Amino acid sequence: MKTTSLLLTALLSTGAFSAPLKIELPAEAPTLKAAAGVEIAMQNCLTCHSAEYMTTQPPLSRAAWKASVDKMKGKFGAQIPAEQIETLVDYLSKNYGQPNP
Repeated sequence: MKTTSLLLTALLSTGAFSAPLKIELPAEAPTLKAAAGVEIAMQNCLTCHSAEYMTTQPPLSRAAWKASVDKMKGKFGAQIPAEQIETLVDYLSKNYGQPNP
């Protein structure tokens, strides 16, 4: 117990705990595929999600992407204008969806 107390006193007196911890995160560079609708995805999806999160989703059907966009708007309050939803779903399904047969 005395050793622990002496060690703690020594650490506190040397300033070992007084220096602020500086953490730098790497800058994220959006890596969404350049295609029609990418601007809508960048404006609306990257507000909450990283580009990596979006691009690593399993390939979803168009219906699944539509359901996901509807959920983000309805349940989570994404501010996607109604007139941009179909363009956004087209972009996601064409670039990150299941391949067309």
